Amino acid sequence: MIGVDSSLPAVSGAPLTSRESTILALLALGLSARQIAVATRISPRTVTKHLEHVYAKLGVHDRLQAARAAERLGLAETAAAAE
Repeated sequence: MIGVDSSLPAVSGAPLTSRESTILALLALGLSARQIAVATRISPRTVTKHLEHVYAKLGVHDRLQAARAAERLGLAETAAAAE
């Protein structure tokens, strides 16, 4: 499983959790909810709920905006290095 710093800032003021950061990093790599679920050993529905929380915390509305936010936060590089 890929670990990511849990102290990442978010627009809402609430930091992303470690799990949210991991899921966002995998999303930024282009993985689908099902692929993220397999990689993190959780259900696709749980991935979707985590993504809803990530979107709210980052103030974004879709996967593309979330992926761009992940790149700004350096998460895509972190996830790629951990693979």
